[in-house]
Amino acid sequence: EWSRTVGRKLGLPNLWQLDMASLLVRIGIVAVPQEVLERQRSKNPLSMVEMDMLRRIPETGYNFLRSIPRLEGVARIVHYQDKGYDGSGFPKDSVLGEDIPLEARLLKILNDLDAADPAPEPSTRAFMLLEKQKNVYDHALFHKIKNAFASGVEAEGLQQEAAEEFKIDDEH
Repeated sequence: EWSRTVGRKLGLPNLWQLDMASLLVRIGIVAVPQEVLERQRSKNPLSMVEMDMLRRIPETGYNFLRSIPRLEGVARIVHYQDKGYDGSGFPKDSVLGEDIPLEARLLKILNDLDAADPAPEPSTRAFMLLEKQKNVYDHALFHKIKNAFASGVEAEGLQQEAAEEFKIDDEH
């Protein structure tokens, strides 16, 4: 819901890709054995192999989706959902900054907000925790998301501003 709300308020083009990616963001989890997921949920220790399995959920999802016609862009969003704006995170490659799909940058922020403080809407506390990691997030997008949640911003003004700022070509 958060991604759709923010995507609409920002007037993102190809909103359907963000919707699909939001729905399929954890599809790679189907390749993780149930016992590993249960150990993770119960906070039991995991082996290095098991932790790597969990870290690679976005890559597994990408591999599932990339060969489906018209979902190549969605697959790329899923693949980069855990990538920091500074290039940190997964996948371990040279992609960073504006080369990370906008929708993946948005999902990174929203997922981290939820992890910081699960609530019906992102809390001020969650935003404050994430702001301490300035290099990990797209600064402009972070503040647009914060403003969208904090003040119930008028969608029209934000959409016009975002349309000018976020020019996305279909390759990314």
